[in-house]
Amino acid sequence: MRFKSNEYIIREGEFGDTFFIVTDGHARAVKKIDGKDKEVKKYSPGDYFGEIAILRKEPRQASVIATTATTVVYLDKDMFD
Repeated sequence: MRFKSNEYIIREGEFGDTFFIVTDGHARAVKKIDGKDKEVKKYSPGDYFGEIAILRKEPRQASVIATTATTVVYLDKDMFD
């Protein structure tokens, strides 16, 4: 999947069954803290995210937003397992 700069890849609070690996570009994770978005992590090629929603069957813990044109590969729950 390809995302443009400032495009959301995942959104905090949504349920998800997809795990992502960044192959090109950069992204950042932001979490709502006291009603404001706070950056909690940066992603570069080789980094991954989305595993918590699959492993724990919980809502997404943070939003991940592309900071440049970003390409990710992804696995759904069946492929992840």
